[in-house]
Amino acid sequence: MSHGASKARKIGADEILSAVESRLRLIIDTIPTMVWSIRDDGAVDFVNQRWLDYTGLTLEEEIEDPTRVVHPEDLPRVMEKWRKDMAAGEASDDEMRLQRADGEYRWFLVRTAPLRDEKGNVVKWYGVSIDIEDRKRAESQSKTLLDVVPQQIWSGPADGTLDYCNEGWRSYMGLGIEELQGDGWQSMLHPDDRDRVLRTWRDSVANGTPYEQEERHRGADGRYRWFLSRGVPLRDHEGRILRWYGTNTDIEDRKRTEEELLHLSGQLLKSQDEERRRIAQDLHDSTGQNLVALATMLGQLSKSVPSVGRKSRTPLSECVALANQCIREVRTLSYSLHPPLLDEVGLEEAIREYVTGFSTRSGIQVKLEMSPRLGRVARDIELALFRVVQEALTNIQRHSGSRQAKIRIHRNSNLTLEVSDLGRGTSVKAQRGKEKARFEVGVGILSMQERVKLIGGRLDIVSTGRGTTVRATVFFGEKNMKKLRILLADDHGLVRVGARVVLQSHHGWRVVGEAVNGREAVERAIELKPDVAVVDIGMPDMDGIEVARQIRKLGPDIKVLILTMHESGQMVRRALDAGASGYLLKSDLTESLAKAVETVADGNRFLPPKVSEIVMDEFLRSTSKNQQGESASTRATPREIEVIRLLAKGKANKEIAALLGITVRTVETHRAKIMLKLGLHSLAELVHYAVRHGIATVQGG
Repeated sequence: MSHGASKARKIGADEILSAVESRLRLIIDTIPTMVWSIRDDGAVDFVNQRWLDYTGLTLEEEIEDPTRVVHPEDLPRVMEKWRKDMAAGEASDDEMRLQRADGEYRWFLVRTAPLRDEKGNVVKWYGVSIDIEDRKRAESQSKTLLDVVPQQIWSGPADGTLDYCNEGWRSYMGLGIEELQGDGWQSMLHPDDRDRVLRTWRDSVANGTPYEQEERHRGADGRYRWFLSRGVPLRDHEGRILRWYGTNTDIEDRKRTEEELLHLSGQLLKSQDEERRRIAQDLHDSTGQNLVALATMLGQLSKSVPSVGRKSRTPLSECVALANQCIREVRTLSYSLHPPLLDEVGLEEAIREYVTGFSTRSGIQVKLEMSPRLGRVARDIELALFRVVQEALTNIQRHSGSRQAKIRIHRNSNLTLEVSDLGRGTSVKAQRGKEKARFEVGVGILSMQERVKLIGGRLDIVSTGRGTTVRATVFFGEKNMKKLRILLADDHGLVRVGARVVLQSHHGWRVVGEAVNGREAVERAIELKPDVAVVDIGMPDMDGIEVARQIRKLGPDIKVLILTMHESGQMVRRALDAGASGYLLKSDLTESLAKAVETVADGNRFLPPKVSEIVMDEFLRSTSKNQQGESASTRATPREIEVIRLLAKGKANKEIAALLGITVRTVETHRAKIMLKLGLHSLAELVHYAVRHGIATVQGG
């Protein structure tokens, strides 16, 4: 009886399930949409009645050949996309033409989604086909209209490719839509614009932000013209991007006018700078010298006046004081017009000298923060940035009310100069009554903008409640960017991580490999051929000095930088003798690693100041002993070592004096003393000695 009841319940359940399935089948066949399903192996196992009515086929015919209704021109693309989506297990959207029972093709939006089990495995695919023929016809009519519009228009799917451009663009480039679809449009970009344009376009696609760039496009005649290209995303009600639409506007005439105006502005500024340089030289060499002569003669005249003529002495003393004041003012004016240090030793020292005088005259304290990698840049760049400093500091003095300022220069792939005031920071909106704007847009600001634009840079002025910052950015570009491939060899993982972070923060530098012992370091160096190998001196299997020797023997073009904890002159000598180009203490890793790598990559020696002093002192102790033992006078002072370094870099005595803040006579004294201690007889011998012993480097380039 129990068995009979169970059987009855099973029959009842089957009837209910069958009724439910019939009901679902009726619903699916009734809804005004073509519905179908596919097994996990990709075979169609069901289509609803709407599909059968549209195609005029039987269920068996559909299951046997489900792609027979797809337009032959669409089929290869449709199948390729479907295979990719099925392999990835992702939902799929596609547009295709499907054949109706009467032989006519209509456009459909086909959407497919996977059904997964509790483990996440795909067990079935379900899809719908939605008739979009009316929409496609409307689009076709719109495209016809767009083809007669005197403007270049384009559009594409959400992935950033292109599937349409109007006749205006196609005729300009002399290409068909098939050649431009996908990524084909990229072929018309100017080589110098390509990386910038594609990087910006990909960022817009990834972030869904509007696109706007000025770019050069190649025409059918092979010539390039400037266009303003704009693109905006079209989104659905959920915010998803459906398509991109954009325009290209010819701005060639505008760009030519801008270039002509920029050229004219550059010529005017150049003439102005040449005139300022001439006046500065005349003031210094003529007026200044005449004033010096006048002050000298007045001084002699004052001394020659008899003591009985004291009444005459007082006016003469006042004349001498006035002449000396005129000398100081002429020197200041001459320097402001064109600082001689800018041409002689570069931007950094010129700014330091100018700031010293500015602080004395204005009472404004200026904090300097200079990149250790600044070095020399092109003369026009140095002059433009120096003028920005002058104008910005003048604005701070006149308008900000601040008694403090800051100058920051940072150089990596680009060069950035920032001049900030650190006083009250009222915004433009907050200014009331007679209070003046802290950075008024006058001749100074316009002059800065023009100068920075002429050197290919950008000037930004940012004002907040905490102060105002003038920021000039000079873009050196990918072609001028130094690219380095670096190998790291150290058995301490944390050291490698820290070094990698420091090095890869420099755009264009890449750590191409790492090694944890000496043998692996040599093998990886020969395999990867890096520009620079950074090698720990104490590693298992083979120490860093032997690694340097092996790498230099097997890969002569690879530069080796030794990384160590040891402050030993003997160890330094062994490393340099083995072929290493530099020796860096791990305690200086964060601050000096990048500079050390760049120095040795340029073909120069790198030793930190502390190590240089050790090497110099050890050499002097070994060569300057007499019968009574070592004399204290044979030890090299830090100042003497610094003089050697600057001489080895080709600096003249006058330049060294300006850099170190000492007199030319003092420089000559240091030079003579050190040559006497080393037993050298000429400047050439001194430079050769300094370079050979790693005390200084001769800068290349």
